[in-house]
Amino acid sequence: LSQRLSASVGQDRLNTDLAGDKEAHQATYAPLQNQIKTSWWEIDDVFYESRGATWALLHFLQAVEYDFADVLEKKNARVSLQQIIRELEATQETVWSPVILNGNGFNGSSALELLINSLQPYINVHVLGNTTRGDNLGSISLYDSPDYDIFNSNLNHTYSLQPTVVTFSNKEDETYETGIIPTIQLCTVEDALNLGELGKITDPLLGEVLQYITTGNTGVTFSCNPFELELIYVSIDSQRLIDKGTFIKQDLPNLGR
Repeated sequence: LSQRLSASVGQDRLNTDLAGDKEAHQATYAPLQNQIKTSWWEIDDVFYESRGATWALLHFLQAVEYDFADVLEKKNARVSLQQIIRELEATQETVWSPVILNGNGFNGSSALELLINSLQPYINVHVLGNTTRGDNLGSISLYDSPDYDIFNSNLNHTYSLQPTVVTFSNKEDETYETGIIPTIQLCTVEDALNLGELGKITDPLLGEVLQYITTGNTGVTFSCNPFELELIYVSIDSQRLIDKGTFIKQDLPNLGR
């Protein structure tokens, strides 16, 4: 069971099918070493099976500590058993649901929105940031070429078509065209005079996230941009204005075809 759990990321294991029997022979060829991996679709079942088996073992050992207290005291082994019990108790602690910080600028990207929406029917997803954009559409690029691909495209034609061809939804047929509302709201504009150290708890936003993970407290404990400083230039915003619309003007690459 523990091997199946640890094999969630894949393990190289020696073939032990014939181990312990010197007369045994392999009827068909089998490699001496195999790559063993527990399927993504099975890993949750294996995890909770392991958790349940550990719960049972924990109670067995607690009973041993009580029923064989005299023997354990005589052998001075009670403290060792108590340490094992303590380690097993840790396996029964609450498993927190995934926490997703939704994107650059804390207002999301299409990939993160798709991930959040896909997970919601299965687990309790906690979203931190601001309401996402609601980009639940997929599109393809069509060029002036025999098969509408970029290869063999007409180099004199510098326009392409970007039609919407798919709408994303989860197993409950839920979508996110109006955006995903966060569990906890973070600052849209940070306090430029109090950014803290990146990756350290002194970073106000990271500190707020860690506080929520450890305590469940959703109250904002710092001031968002108290001096009302204004972000005057974001390079990607200007590119979004250029790319806005169905037709996108672009210089097609000369692929030498």
